[in-house]
Amino acid sequence: NADLVYERETLNNIEIAVTRGLWKTFGYAMGGPFLLRAHYNKATNDVVVTDGYVYFPDKPEKRNMMRQLEGIMYSVRFEENQNQ
Repeated sequence: NADLVYERETLNNIEIAVTRGLWKTFGYAMGGPFLLRAHYNKATNDVVVTDGYVYFPDKPEKRNMMRQLEGIMYSVRFEENQNQ
């Protein structure tokens, strides 16, 4: 059982809970790193969860892929006032 890393951030007035860790399956030889970001917009009371993982079997060089994934997740933007 791998340890999870939990952090809280604020970006553009949006509170973000970040969880990082390793995922794996039971019964199959599958696993790898993951990143989950839960964005809470107080202005609209919305929560948006972005989740990404890397599955690249038999290759140890997953760091660059995770950095690309994190860059994509940092680019998520929300409208200030959403009319529903």
